[in-house]
Amino acid sequence: MASEASEVKGHADSDATRTRGAHLPTIWDMTSADHPVHDQSAASEDVPVKVSERRTVLVADDCDDSRERMTVWLQQAGFEVHTAVDADDLMRRVEQRPDVIVLDSGLTGGPGFELANQLKRDPATAGIPIIHVAPGHTTGEWRAQGLDAGADAFLTRPVESQELIAMVRALLRVRAAEESVRAAADQWEATFDAITDAVCIINENAELVRCNEAAD
Repeated sequence: MASEASEVKGHADSDATRTRGAHLPTIWDMTSADHPVHDQSAASEDVPVKVSERRTVLVADDCDDSRERMTVWLQQAGFEVHTAVDADDLMRRVEQRPDVIVLDSGLTGGPGFELANQLKRDPATAGIPIIHVAPGHTTGEWRAQGLDAGADAFLTRPVESQELIAMVRALLRVRAAEESVRAAADQWEATFDAITDAVCIINENAELVRCNEAAD
C-alpha cells in the first residue's frame, strides 16, 4: 500500500462529464492505483432505454373528428396510438406510459394546463413530453402559462398532419438524447463505484464532491 495518497487524473467518459455540468474534478486515490476494477460486467451494463419498439403517442381530445384524424396520421407515420376522450380517460391511459401526449387544452373534465401540471408533478410521468393543442389563435401570455404548467410544445387548430408528426418526432429525439446522457452518466457512476480502491472526487475549490463505495 502506498504511504501517501497519489493523484489520479483520469479521463472520464465525455458524455458523463458533460452531464455533471463541468470538467471532471481531481480524483484522489486513497490507497493504490494499481488494483483492477471488480465486476466489469456490472460497470458496462447499460441502463435500458426504449429505442427499438414502436413509440406510443397518447392523443387526448374530446372532439371525435379531431381525435380520429390525428390518430390516423400518427398511425400512418408508424406510431402506436392510444386515445382518451376526457380527463379521467387520460389518467387511466397514461398509466401505460406513452412516449408523447397530445393534449387538447380544453379537454373535458379538466383544463389542459391543470392536467399537464398534474402529470409533470408526478415523477412517474414527469418525463413524458406534452404537446398542447390550442383552439385557434393564442397569445404569448397563454403560451407562457402553458409552458409554466408543463407543456413542451404547442399546436393550434386546425392541426396539420405534417406539423403534428414533425413535432412528435422532434420531442422523441430530445427525449432519446436525454435518456442516452442519463445512461452514460449511470454507466460512469457504476464504473466509479466498482473501483476496489477508496477514491474521492474534489472540485476545483478543493471541496469534496463524492466518494465511491469503497471509501464509505
